[in-house]
Amino acid sequence: MRFDLLTSPLCPDCPTARRVVAEVAAAHPGTEVHEWDITRDPGPAVGRGLFITPAVIVDGGRVVIGVPDPDDLVALGAAVDRAASAATAGDGKET
Repeated sequence: MRFDLLTSPLCPDCPTARRVVAEVAAAHPGTEVHEWDITRDPGPAVGRGLFITPAVIVDGGRVVIGVPDPDDLVALGAAVDRAASAATAGDGKET
């Protein structure tokens, strides 16, 4: 899984979101966490219209606005992983 955490310096909920994301990442080895201070480098917020913090982009897809629920992050990451696996597996038919 990969989490892109969007933060800003004056965001009152960003420390809590940072803690939740870090806890989920610690419980799931191999999880990448990238934090973006959108006032300095908007990173993956560009082109998504995200101007609110905190926000978490899960595996480059789904976006969670506000302080995330740990179970939601795990479920979203698993859903993205399943969708990616299904897309690469194809239907098994040759053309």
